Amino acid sequence: MNDNPGNQPWGPNNQGQWQPDSGSDPQSWGSPNQQPQNWQSPSQQNWSNQGQGQQPGQPGPYDGATQTWPAADQNSWGSANDPNQGQWAGQQQPAQGSPTWDNTGQQAQWASQPPNGGAGGPGAPGGQGGSRKGLGIGIAIVAVVLVAAIGLAFFLVNRNKSDSAGGSSSKSANPNAIIDKPDAALKDYFDALIKGDAKRALKYGSSTNTGSSKYLTNEMLKASQKANPISSVEISGDTSSESSASLSADYSIGDESVTATYRMYRSGKGSRWQMSKAAADVDLSTLGSDTLKINGVSVKAEKISLFPGGYTFDSGNDYIKYGSDDDSTMYVKDPSSYVSSYDLKPDLTTKGVQTYKDLVKAKLTSCLASHKIRPDGCPFYSPSTTNQGSKITENSLNYTSSTLNSIDSSSPRLDSGTTKAKAYLYLSVRVTGKAVNSSGQTVNVSGSASTTGNYPVVDFGTEKPTLTW
Repeated sequence: MNDNPGNQPWGPNNQGQWQPDSGSDPQSWGSPNQQPQNWQSPSQQNWSNQGQGQQPGQPGPYDGATQTWPAADQNSWGSANDPNQGQWAGQQQPAQGSPTWDNTGQQAQWASQPPNGGAGGPGAPGGQGGSRKGLGIGIAIVAVVLVAAIGLAFFLVNRNKSDSAGGSSSKSANPNAIIDKPDAALKDYFDALIKGDAKRALKYGSSTNTGSSKYLTNEMLKASQKANPISSVEISGDTSSESSASLSADYSIGDESVTATYRMYRSGKGSRWQMSKAAADVDLSTLGSDTLKINGVSVKAEKISLFPGGYTFDSGNDYIKYGSDDDSTMYVKDPSSYVSSYDLKPDLTTKGVQTYKDLVKAKLTSCLASHKIRPDGCPFYSPSTTNQGSKITENSLNYTSSTLNSIDSSSPRLDSGTTKAKAYLYLSVRVTGKAVNSSGQTVNVSGSASTTGNYPVVDFGTEKPTLTW
């Protein structure tokens, strides 16, 4: 049976079937009814003369013994699962020309050919280019195996690292974990602060803070660590007691060096080591918290609780500052120390002072330009009648002041606990105008205007600073 007309080269396709191989040089495989010459399997097993002129359904030549084939999973010329090496598991590749016949005279299966063509075919030991092509396939297989081995090793090493890191962090990050040694417990407390884990840090405080706990959050901790990180933590002290320990901790908060004593205690072995408080209470009542921001977080309370760390105070605008121009940071050095916010009292920035003066001067200039008996929103006014009883004529008045420029030398200050600034202003205003006397005659009048206040107030807590008297 001739399945290869025209003497075309054959090669395996990706389904294990034998198809013409357009990429190989044409070679002759002999006549359709002629057995390939001198072919033996790699296991040195002789192949029977097959398909010499027989047709399907007819007995073929028989050499006196049942023909034996390599099992699919024991293919002697390659792995059963490698499409580039030998036949595939569970599938026989068709032979060159005809089916084989067993000793019962029944048609068995198609004779397998070695991969890459039969004897004398492309890639075969006796074919053209077989040596080079076989060498190339071998090199490719070795390369694939090496890449796979390297990839597997890389995966296993990194998985082990990940597992190791994950196990370490999960143990320390567990807020319910019980640590047996007081120094290790204190280290875990600092680890929680550094990693922004507020819940874990709070587990080490035995009593509740009196300040607002609203700011004992991961957000505030992480902001503190970003602005003024805790670092270089060293802990020492006697840890022999099962129920109490006084430990010395040295660390840095930003550029600030800290040495503090932490008194740790527990009820007995197996219970949690704790300190009195895990956070400090901070009084902000003198700071004016209407616009206060701590590490970028808006604060709306007069007393709050904060973890150890460095906290930068900011008003959120260009008019108010906390502390000096060079330092607006408050350090909570440890949970038990007194934290003073006195040095961070709010004050006007240079821009705030100038804005105050500009607003006051602009308002006074506007008031002096008024002709009313009572100018709107102004710190002075004219009496409605003269001492002689003449009635002042509305819109006939003119105001002047020789003290207008005194505002330039004023020193505005914020009222305690507010965002409102004020300064004393000496104000003297003269007024001239018209009046009608008891006889009905219009007369000229003059005198001093009455003042209603010498402390102009500018509120810097609003989106746009506003002036009132």
